[in-house]
Amino acid sequence: MGAHGAYWVAVGIGAVLTVLACVVARRSSARVALVISRCLAVVLAATAVAFYLGPVVDGTFTVRNSLPLQLCDVAAIIVVVTCWFPRWRLGFELTYFWGLAGTLQGVVTPDLGASFPHLEFFVFVVAHIGIVMAALYLAIGMRAAPRRFAPLWVFGITVGLAAVDAVADWKLGANYMYLAHIPPSASLLSVLGPWPVYIASAAGVAVVLFAVLDAPFWLRRRIAGSGRNSSRVTVAAGAIASPGVMASLEAAASSDVTGTPGVTAFPDVAARPPGRTASPEDAPPRRPTPAGSDR
Repeated sequence: MGAHGAYWVAVGIGAVLTVLACVVARRSSARVALVISRCLAVVLAATAVAFYLGPVVDGTFTVRNSLPLQLCDVAAIIVVVTCWFPRWRLGFELTYFWGLAGTLQGVVTPDLGASFPHLEFFVFVVAHIGIVMAALYLAIGMRAAPRRFAPLWVFGITVGLAAVDAVADWKLGANYMYLAHIPPSASLLSVLGPWPVYIASAAGVAVVLFAVLDAPFWLRRRIAGSGRNSSRVTVAAGAIASPGVMASLEAAASSDVTGTPGVTAFPDVAARPPGRTASPEDAPPRRPTPAGSDR
């Protein structure tokens, strides 16, 4: 089996594992879901260590090729932290949008630097498939959701990383984030025009992909918002139409304040008939002064 045949077998295994992990997480307790997430974090952390130390050990490390400045390199670090601490919202948003808009493209059109069964092959496969798996697992298995403006600030962070990589490419003669030239293997960048047109085209594609990835969550937010507004209108209309409902709402509101239904925090106001202003007679009676007291 050639390198690409082994690679697609690994992709198929990763897809099956992703589905299984999501199903187990949704049907199990939060503790089980967290254990799966942290196991994924450990695997990706070990892969990242092997990826960064491998060139150092075998003497192939160069600042032009081995620094962790590629988008997938930075995403791998973010994913490890996010899978260990799933409540980190920005981490999930970066994992979700980078993983499915960027790394997934790298999975479909891989830039394999080594063949099976070289260590670099396994590192590439586990790192890229693991990032995509983490993005899907957090969103589907653990039901994480990006916030309203997440696509905007993820795009801004991406542009900031590209600016850092552009300086590194210029100073080191490197090609981080493929800003200097298109990668030798076929990829989406190959059809986006010559340099530097493909960079601007890639930014436009990223905006579209971010919007598409956010669409299910945007729709869910809209439906949830419409449901809340409809409930408020229904309750308000019923309260206006029915004095009994209004009285029940007032009793419920008073119980929220004092803990006792029908008792408000201001008993003198509650006891006055409607339309009557306060008078000295409305004041609560004073307790008798104990004998021998100075008051």
